[in-house]
Amino acid sequence: MSTTAAFDAPRRHRRARTWSAAAMTASVALSLLAAPAAADPPTPPPAAKARPASATVPDPDRRLGKQWRTSTDDVVIAVPGATGLHILAARERDAYRWRTAATLAVDGIQADLWTGQICVTGDRHTAVAVFAPRHFANKPATFDRGGFAATVDLLTGAVRHLEQRVSLAYFNPGCGRAGTAVLTTDNTETDGRTVLHLLDTSSGAVRSTAVHGQLTSAVPHGSGFVAAHGHRLVEVDGSARVRTLASVDAVPHTILVDRRDGIGFLTTGGDTTSVWRATATSDKAARIGAGPRSTVNLLGGAGGDVFVAGAGAGAEAVLPHRWTALRDTSVAALSAQGRLAIRRSQPAAAAPVPPFDVRIEAATVVDGRPVEFAAVVDPPTRARTPSGGPAAGDGLRVLADPLPGRTTPRSRSARARCRATTRSCRRTSRVRHRSNGRSTSRCAER
Repeated sequence: MSTTAAFDAPRRHRRARTWSAAAMTASVALSLLAAPAAADPPTPPPAAKARPASATVPDPDRRLGKQWRTSTDDVVIAVPGATGLHILAARERDAYRWRTAATLAVDGIQADLWTGQICVTGDRHTAVAVFAPRHFANKPATFDRGGFAATVDLLTGAVRHLEQRVSLAYFNPGCGRAGTAVLTTDNTETDGRTVLHLLDTSSGAVRSTAVHGQLTSAVPHGSGFVAAHGHRLVEVDGSARVRTLASVDAVPHTILVDRRDGIGFLTTGGDTTSVWRATATSDKAARIGAGPRSTVNLLGGAGGDVFVAGAGAGAEAVLPHRWTALRDTSVAALSAQGRLAIRRSQPAAAAPVPPFDVRIEAATVVDGRPVEFAAVVDPPTRARTPSGGPAAGDGLRVLADPLPGRTTPRSRSARARCRATTRSCRRTSRVRHRSNGRSTSRCAER
């Protein structure tokens, strides 16, 4: 599921566009003081103080367990800002101290606020982001096929911008259990098709498949995709052939692929959200559990682990292999191993400019107790690289047309030159340049 910084747009029931509540206002605890003695002159009570936030999890030996110093657990979220969408990351071995991994924006486009969604690949190496100025969500053309996409290397902070223009829908992007992700472009209003872009995050290669009809919540599965098509869970291969895996009573969403190639997903009807699991070899889905729609969530972890929040036992008494039930019923994002649950995050201002503070409400899964973080979003830096280009940490911002158009295929000659120059496209970022109406490519060292 995508970790979301919600787009600020009116609700449109058409096309299942629901907005994330990841940026909800945090509640403040007030302390009540005893009234002064009658003989004392009346004085106003002192100002109420908010519960102090911490830069890290306090007393980590007790709150996280003795193994926290050698843990590989991490967590990634997206925070909207006036200068870009900020990607924040934290590791358990640092007691979840937050750092700014990258800032995503596009030069030449005016925006009061950049916002979007991210997901993290199952190998935990890469965050995939869809982002745009928030006013792009107010027009169908820019909402359906005007969003920008980029990948962030969570180890180095290097950013690769993609040339595909994609949907800003809540389900986009969708990460796989390894190093792949799906980006969706909704062309149903123009040619009746949905374009699914399968991204290899290590090389940056993209393979696009156009499918008739509207598909949502797509994620990688095998050499193709699984997605929702109406009330059906479907499998799509590289030739755009569609096969029904299961039919249910509502539109599947929050689709994940687990360690055994099972497909977990949610459906919502009325006030209830149900949890399901299907396989590619069966023609129906098993109902795992259900609960109030405001509390149930399905979250992916490292390597295909699945975590279920807020759903009671259903048709199956035992959860599938490497599926874990969470006690917390208000989880917006989860760390890779399910050890830290993020409930909400709130920037210090409506359109903040770095550096600015972000208050992050979370809970440690070991003891179930809440913790509030005081994170700082740092301004992007622009250090020089050996090639003289912009620094990877700044996101390799590129000029782009703010209006959506047809995707321009990457030329084979440009790709060949990139390979010849660097021997491996894994060590480069392709940068697009527009001049006098022509578009060319070059390779820039990361």
